[in-house]
Amino acid sequence: MACLSSGETSGTTATFVIVDRWTVTVASVGDSRCILDAQGGAVSSLTVDHRLEENVEEYVSILEILYIPKNWTEV
Repeated sequence: MACLSSGETSGTTATFVIVDRWTVTVASVGDSRCILDAQGGAVSSLTVDHRLEENVEEYVSILEILYIPKNWTEV
């Protein structure tokens, strides 16, 4: 894979949308985006990217709960 040899990372993303009458439920993981194009030309982003490089708040939150043992390579 070209992205691995160049030092870039890749991953999997998913976005799910459930529309039930007037209720829209959106769940996403990764950097896929869900955008609502409403009547009259109004466009709204319904998700935010989960890329840690771009989301400092999420990165700090993960670091606060993450525990990595010193010998993690042996686990």
